[in-house]
Amino acid sequence: MLNLISSDIFRVRKGKSIKGVIGGILCMVLFMAIMFKVMGSLSFMESISVGENILIESEADLQDVKEIQGFIPANGGEFTLTMFTEASNSLSLFLLAFIIAVFGAEFSSGAFRNLLSYESNRAKIYFARLLTIILFSVIAILSMVIISMIAGSIIFGFGGMGSGFFIQLFTGLLLQLPIYIAFISLGQFILIFTKKTSSTIAFYLVGLVIWTLVIDILAMLSSSLNWLMNLELMTALNTVADYPSAASSDIAVSLIFSAALIIASTIFGIFKYQRTDFDFA
Repeated sequence: MLNLISSDIFRVRKGKSIKGVIGGILCMVLFMAIMFKVMGSLSFMESISVGENILIESEADLQDVKEIQGFIPANGGEFTLTMFTEASNSLSLFLLAFIIAVFGAEFSSGAFRNLLSYESNRAKIYFARLLTIILFSVIAILSMVIISMIAGSIIFGFGGMGSGFFIQLFTGLLLQLPIYIAFISLGQFILIFTKKTSSTIAFYLVGLVIWTLVIDILAMLSSSLNWLMNLELMTALNTVADYPSAASSDIAVSLIFSAALIIASTIFGIFKYQRTDFDFA
């Protein structure tokens, strides 16, 4: 299995996926940092106070903008935590690139024939691919944290990175990890069934949208169904990241559901992979 993981690491490291993901994260972080900086600028405040901004048409609009400004970070530590608790759910989309690069490549290039010539245990191959994707995903997650810390410190100033900051950051990362693995396991499971990267991307993205809509609609039908919101994993990523202010029951439901997804998608994924006929067009 170590040989399989090593070869995949080498292939992905030499490819464009890791660079594309890190580049995308960098652009996202810089965009958010610049947006916060502009909204916290004196000129922006003055334009609001004298009513020059055409977007401010009522007292309600003014109050909304002031509430948004209340979230503007005061230093690099606050910016990093803001990105971590509010924008980390976007990484679930970036991780799809690693699923495609690690597992999708063998379907599109026909490399599976060489692989199966010396490794007949498909369950081992499946787990090796899964572990490789998780490894690169962890690198991407840590990259967002590091980039946020650097960009936040440069733009908003150094500070806010005491022991409490790192405790919240790394505890939140540990709580998020099962949810990220659930996304990865589900994406790999979809790829096994579609055998095509384009179809996998479509099912993955559309599935997230439909699942979110279904959960939102059910939760709106009755207050007793509000707990279903914890099954919407993109929102759950932000919830567990901000665990100090989240209910323990909400975190527990999200993690249990993630574990169930990991187990189910991995078991059925291996079952399908072991029986897949690779002589397809």
